[in-house]
Amino acid sequence: RGNWAQVGSSTVNPGDVIRTYEIRTGGFNGIPVQDAPSDLIDLTLQPLTVTTSEGGFEMQFFNNRLGLDATYYSRVTTNDILRPNISSTSGFTSGFINAGKITNKGVEVLLTGTPISKDNFSWNVSYNFAYNQSTIVELAPGLDFVEVGTSISNAVRIINAVGLPYGTVRGWKLLKDEQGRQVYNSASGYEQRVEGDLGVANPPYTMGLSNQFRYKDFSLGVLLDAKFGAVAFNNLWTYAMRFGLTKNTLPGRDNPEGLTVSGVDENGNPFTKTWPQDQLDTYYNNLGVMYSELQTFDTDFVKLRELVFNYNIP
Repeated sequence: RGNWAQVGSSTVNPGDVIRTYEIRTGGFNGIPVQDAPSDLIDLTLQPLTVTTSEGGFEMQFFNNRLGLDATYYSRVTTNDILRPNISSTSGFTSGFINAGKITNKGVEVLLTGTPISKDNFSWNVSYNFAYNQSTIVELAPGLDFVEVGTSISNAVRIINAVGLPYGTVRGWKLLKDEQGRQVYNSASGYEQRVEGDLGVANPPYTMGLSNQFRYKDFSLGVLLDAKFGAVAFNNLWTYAMRFGLTKNTLPGRDNPEGLTVSGVDENGNPFTKTWPQDQLDTYYNNLGVMYSELQTFDTDFVKLRELVFNYNIP
């Protein structure tokens, strides 16, 4: 099978493309004033267009007791509408733009089977798997990336950058040399950092496993759900590290000599420093604030999505 489709859409409301003002009573010495919107209006904003093509096949074996359904798809979005943050010195905090071209390509596979089929007992199972690869092909003229979100502490940013997946998480990483050794600031003794990509916010891999059991008038359904490949920034973990509530802030506490760190300095020379016990709170506070990589975790999970037990009354 195969198909091709093209549709247009809009993710904004009518008031988002026409400048409106709100009357605020008592705004200045009791005199009503008009408040301008915080969004910068783009009068040239265009609707987005999604062009989708896909092809696949469906196969059944052993009297329909084993089935395979596979699909490959390609979805191209042009003039996607984003709402990035902009500098407040402009008088606005955000604005809508058309984001050029974004592609999504992937596969979807569904495998079904009936391992047991008896008069009084049956077992049906199905497994689905999906993979999606998104890529920012181009943005608005003159833009290499747009910032679509930040963490509370601005430690990480969600960006859309040319050549990267949609919703890339960018933050501060510990700087390592080519041999994997930590680079330290020789003056302060703190770890050096570098801004880099920590992962993606949207999981590219999703899958599910469904089992349906039937015994006479009883039935049991079990659905497992899983997602892999995404990351998330935990702002609470930042404060937990700063206040010494995480496991990685334990080293040095019970050592009268404190904590010794070692690596290389900015010039690649061997570097060692010992932090006394009375300065460990300063060291770990910096560790929690400056390196968002340490508070960014995989969001992979496998969980029980649904459990249903039924009885059919005769």
